[in-house]
Amino acid sequence: MIYFLLAFPAFFQGWQAPGFKGFFTELRAAAENRDVRKLETLIYPFKDKVEDMQEAMIENILHGNIGQRGDGAFSVRALDSLMANHLDKIKPIEKDLYGQLSKDIIFGKVIRSFKPKDVFVMDYRDARMILLQGKDGLQLFFWENLNNLLRN
Repeated sequence: MIYFLLAFPAFFQGWQAPGFKGFFTELRAAAENRDVRKLETLIYPFKDKVEDMQEAMIENILHGNIGQRGDGAFSVRALDSLMANHLDKIKPIEKDLYGQLSKDIIFGKVIRSFKPKDVFVMDYRDARMILLQGKDGLQLFFWENLNNLLRN
């Protein structure tokens, strides 16, 4: 039994975050360097019926505004707050929410293409986010109200 505990310690530690800190560090560097190509690899390519969501998120990141609210709202300060204080709020998607989002008219097709174990969400202080774990690593699918993380 002791051999098993030493050989497989992660088995007993519960769920482990799949590199959120590293992912957001890369995202921050790409934002600061205005590296559109890198941002395109970190943000899931997605178009709804109205707009290219990836392009809109990249625009919001490149023109970060601390006062911005809503879909894609971004500022480096909010990202720093996420990385320093709130990564623990990102969790694997719950079964009921996965079912709900997989039926969504906008997000459904993408969400269904990932297993529930590869979808991560945050809903904290009305800041919401969806991350997808693909074969090439994490990608941001959606966020809104990220600047709410700066509220007291």
